[in-house]
Amino acid sequence: MYSAVSNVNSKTYIHILQHFLIPSVEIWFEDSTDFIFQNDNASCHRSKIIRNFLQQNNIKTMTWPANSPDHNPIKNIWAKLKNLIREKKPQNKDEFRLAIGSS
Repeated sequence: MYSAVSNVNSKTYIHILQHFLIPSVEIWFEDSTDFIFQNDNASCHRSKIIRNFLQQNNIKTMTWPANSPDHNPIKNIWAKLKNLIREKKPQNKDEFRLAIGSS
């Protein structure tokens, strides 16, 4: 997991993709063509630089679904993570990061 300390721009997002996404895909998927990446509609995720990076690295993407949790699986994942963290009642940033890592 990457913890951004400031706003994420296209340059930062490429760093995240290069150093976190791609290595994770290589570990978890024998055949990376089985992997479809879904991000949200943040402007840095839609930039031409990012679209080119994803294409050059053969990262398939999914069209962003309408605002419906039924069609947007990441919303369910974030809700589950939020509940798990809430149960641990972190009191500061370090405890919060530990709660994320152990959830």
